[in-house]
Amino acid sequence: MFCRENKHKDYSLIIFGSIAFLIILSVVFVLVVFLNKVDDLRKPVKNEIESYLPTNNSPLFIAEKYSEDLLGLRDEIASVEGSTKTFELVEKVFFSVKVPKEMLDAHLQTFLQINSIKEKKGSSKDVSILLDELIEKIVLYYEKESN
Repeated sequence: MFCRENKHKDYSLIIFGSIAFLIILSVVFVLVVFLNKVDDLRKPVKNEIESYLPTNNSPLFIAEKYSEDLLGLRDEIASVEGSTKTFELVEKVFFSVKVPKEMLDAHLQTFLQINSIKEKKGSSKDVSILLDELIEKIVLYYEKESN
């Protein structure tokens, strides 16, 4: 009585096991597809970011860019009328430009001198003279470095 053979086989464990296996397989498939989509989306964003960043960060490149920015500032100061606009323009450029490591002291000294001219109600010609001196320092320093 206690030892009775079970004539009906229980297939429920096999069915639930196969369903669980199919669910795990589908989740892995969806993750693989999703991660490939993310990688495909990441590449254009990375390329776009790299296009905005300067590719060359050598000291000579930074010095050339700094010199170009100061020359542009000098030209803009010559065309701008009014000392208040001149000093606003100088502040904007002096705070936004990337300064070479060797020129940090000269940059700061020139900016402080320009601020003292501003307090004394000086003219834009005085600012142009200070910018010319700073540009000469850049040229002299990097001519020494290249020799």
